[in-house]
Amino acid sequence: MTQATEKQWYYSRDGEQFGPVSQSELQSRLSRHDVAPGDLAWTEGMGDWQPVSSLADLQVPVTPMAQSPQAAPSHEVSSPEDSTQWYYTRLGQRQGPVSRPQLQQLINSGQVAASELAWTEGMGDWLAISSLQRSFSVSQFPLGYATAIGIQTAGVPGAPIAVYANFWWRLLSAIIDGIVTTVAGGILGTVIELMGSATLTGNSSGQVMMAVGSQLANIVTGWLYFGLMESSKTQGSLGKMACGLVVTDMNGNRISFGRATGRHFASYISAIICFIGYLMVFWTQQRQGLHDIMASTLVIKK
Repeated sequence: MTQATEKQWYYSRDGEQFGPVSQSELQSRLSRHDVAPGDLAWTEGMGDWQPVSSLADLQVPVTPMAQSPQAAPSHEVSSPEDSTQWYYTRLGQRQGPVSRPQLQQLINSGQVAASELAWTEGMGDWLAISSLQRSFSVSQFPLGYATAIGIQTAGVPGAPIAVYANFWWRLLSAIIDGIVTTVAGGILGTVIELMGSATLTGNSSGQVMMAVGSQLANIVTGWLYFGLMESSKTQGSLGKMACGLVVTDMNGNRISFGRATGRHFASYISAIICFIGYLMVFWTQQRQGLHDIMASTLVIKK
């Protein structure tokens, strides 16, 4: 195929769109690991964006690993498929072996993305988990969901793509939300202090009670603000709405108030470990912070 007749491809990496590039150039970038197998790609004639690993035109030969060790005999009643040993990739690293139910559990929990690769004895090349429908039930964020919430890739008409929100968009939304909750919490805290000063004496115990009440007001304000807004039709706080972000479950659906509550309080853990929980957005496959992983949620850029 000549350069002039090669397909022109677009691909998405770390939430950013690149292209157009020729097919041979994209394959070259895949070989150099500038493009990961789990990144999404699109070319004219396709519907939704798909993982590079699932596109036959872009496949770079993968050397199958040595055969997996035979499963130890077991007296438990289980199907032959359940005893099959699987290997899989996660963030570019090979993992395993694990049983099929164990890998299914990792997929369901969001720890392994459907776009990652998997291999077991008897297979030739590694394949995307999303293409192994006979072995695994893929319940993760579906391709094409972007169409439902109006996400459209700039410059490529009709090519929808779900873009995970990167760290900087999330930081900007957090700053906006911080201003909102600080002002709201401050107003509520002032009201509590004024009410307390009118009913309590000026002794130290009264001052302690007012201080505790003010802190509780801040906690409750943040909880209700994020819990109610992220579980509402807007699927996001004011900061997220301003930045075009929405919070979803692993299937791209609106989350419940209970899950939004869990996500909010899990964010405290992300903060107290020197904010490492927030920085995880830089290197996790689906741009999840620790609190997102704990609550099984995603943050999507519209």
